[in-house]
Amino acid sequence: MDREYQVFIRESTGLVKEAGFWDAVSINIANMSIGAALASIGFTLAALPSVVGANLVFASLIAALLAIPQVIVYSTLIKYIPRVGGDYVWLGRALGPKLAWLTNGLVFGFIIESLAYYALIAFAAVFQLESVLPILGITISLTPAQEVGIGIAFFAIIVLANILGTKYGIKLMTALTVISLLGLLAAIIMLFITPKAQVISAVSSLLPTGYTYSKIASSYTGPYFSMNTILMLLPFFAIYVYPWLNAGPAIAPR
Repeated sequence: MDREYQVFIRESTGLVKEAGFWDAVSINIANMSIGAALASIGFTLAALPSVVGANLVFASLIAALLAIPQVIVYSTLIKYIPRVGGDYVWLGRALGPKLAWLTNGLVFGFIIESLAYYALIAFAAVFQLESVLPILGITISLTPAQEVGIGIAFFAIIVLANILGTKYGIKLMTALTVISLLGLLAAIIMLFITPKAQVISAVSSLLPTGYTYSKIASSYTGPYFSMNTILMLLPFFAIYVYPWLNAGPAIAPR
């Protein structure tokens, strides 16, 4: 065994993971959880005293700049101390055994939070299913009990795949990511090939009474920039950027 790894891992460990390029890409996409992000940005904006001047593009650029130091630190640690799992080992080595309970508490809390989070995502998938199937010509009507049951089934499949082996969980995530990307690509294609008049009519049908697409479009005078409002959006980006950068060490290079 290479001497540089002896401090952190043993040949007998059963926690070694192997993943290909697309598996690693899928892990990063899954960790970003765009569906949950879009939902929580709505709650974030609703909590602001004013959304005038809010610009998610500028806010994301500022957040990206602030994340660069952490990206550099994590990339350096992964390069020089790979195959250890990330924060759990790094913090344990830095804090020492007397404060190891703090690291264990953080990891345990993260696991509990993740279980609840993934359960909510699985339940949300049921509502997505109910909204997509009618578009495909399949009409369904589920009771609350049936919705919960299907959500439990989704969650159970994911847990079972990981129980059978980490590689099965990774492959399942990769397959679901590919399906999602294909669905996104199909939606983009449909948007481009659908006549503009039909799109305008569909958007107008979703607006409140008295409003039309043309009326709203004509009142738009361009984006307004407010640094104060944009800075108030940064905590949202911190929730989805800073904590999830530790996903890299989960599958670090050999």
